[in-house]
Amino acid sequence: MAAEKEHLKQAWHNTILSKELSDQKQVHYRDWIITVSFYAALHFVEAWLSTTEMVSAVKYKNSNNVKKSIHKIRSDLVKKNTDRRTAHSYKQLYTMSMQSRYLMNNGAIAAYNYFDNSDAERAVSDYLVDIISYFNDNDSQDEFEISDILN
Repeated sequence: MAAEKEHLKQAWHNTILSKELSDQKQVHYRDWIITVSFYAALHFVEAWLSTTEMVSAVKYKNSNNVKKSIHKIRSDLVKKNTDRRTAHSYKQLYTMSMQSRYLMNNGAIAAYNYFDNSDAERAVSDYLVDIISYFNDNDSQDEFEISDILN
């Protein structure tokens, strides 16, 4: 399993891409903004798990013969061990990314047309920011700083 620093590098890498895509004059890749924002959140969560007595969702599943999906285990850990806002933001990103990746929107329309600019903006500026803020405020180690990944 990747260590905290590697998860943070990937989390910030994904965060930067989400922000760059959402800052474009014409936003064409709303589905990717949402998906990449979710994966940024996932890596922030895994970085946090690696600094606690809890284990990563993957390690937990593998060592306990659990039938739940790794995403469900991770979501449950977030729900149980963070505040309501963070759990809600993580769940929203997860749900939106599932809709984006697997066209889970009743199959009525392709993901890039299903989401509008406000959905993509909310994924980055609300949900992802909520998750980063929570872990910065509650991290007993170092804050999640973008400078950490540039070294």
